Amino acid sequence: MSILSASIRKLMGRSLLAMLGGYGLAAMFAACLPLWLPRISAISRADAALIGMMLSFLIFALWILFAYAARSGTKALMLHLLLSTPLLLSLMFLEAPAP
Repeated sequence: MSILSASIRKLMGRSLLAMLGGYGLAAMFAACLPLWLPRISAISRADAALIGMMLSFLIFALWILFAYAARSGTKALMLHLLLSTPLLLSLMFLEAPAP
């Protein structure tokens, strides 16, 4: 019974990391891209927001695949923290460019 319980806990942990972590990572990326793109290219803020939203679906899907393909849930969690920290910092410190 305890082996089944441990495997279910691991599966539930990866599922939560895949769903909630993937959503958070994709949402942060979709929010950061409209801040970055107008600064480095001639793309308007509206186009940058649209590009960010479209790419966030790809990031979400890829993160779900990676969360289950990683060798351990801890490695997937560490990568999630490594990827989300710069996004969170840029959301905190970058201001939206003037229209």
